[in-house]
Amino acid sequence: MAVGQPQQLAAIVSAESERSGSMHITERWLGGLLTNFATVKKQLRKLKELEAEDVISRTVIPETPGQWRNTAEAERWTNVETVLEVVNEALEAARRDKVIGGALDAWPVVTAPAELLAPFEGLDAAEVFRTSGAELKAGGEAVTVEVKTADYPKCARSWRRVPDVGSDADYPDLSARDADAVRWLDAQKA
Repeated sequence: MAVGQPQQLAAIVSAESERSGSMHITERWLGGLLTNFATVKKQLRKLKELEAEDVISRTVIPETPGQWRNTAEAERWTNVETVLEVVNEALEAARRDKVIGGALDAWPVVTAPAELLAPFEGLDAAEVFRTSGAELKAGGEAVTVEVKTADYPKCARSWRRVPDVGSDADYPDLSARDADAVRWLDAQKA
């Protein structure tokens, strides 16, 4: 995703994003768009309902170009979202009950039928759930979630709580993944 808010950058960001087939934002950046995605998603769902009822007549989200459509991938992500909704509900309950402060304090253990977990192949479930870690277990007849706390040190860069924080002597406050990213950035500056 490319973001370019100043008017001077809007045309460049739009052109390059369309050329590369990536999404872009050139108008006002909505606070919480990435960090509070569950709420944004609910609001977009409500917006679509209102548009369907002709309460709102203008199109906010443009139609997806036909060459970008991938029905198999869309179906895969629909199945991922089925599990994600249950995980989000469990995370919200854990946050409400003060078990966790935020999603990055969580390490959910998700048990579900194998066919519901199959779409996660090749994905990092923790990235999908926006948690520090996650464990997927095949079994049972429905999706169940046990929200465990991520009892590991907190990375100073990504705020993820993972066991490899401090494993790199050059970057003792970072996870191994973040240390690699910062090392690469530092090399670019040199």
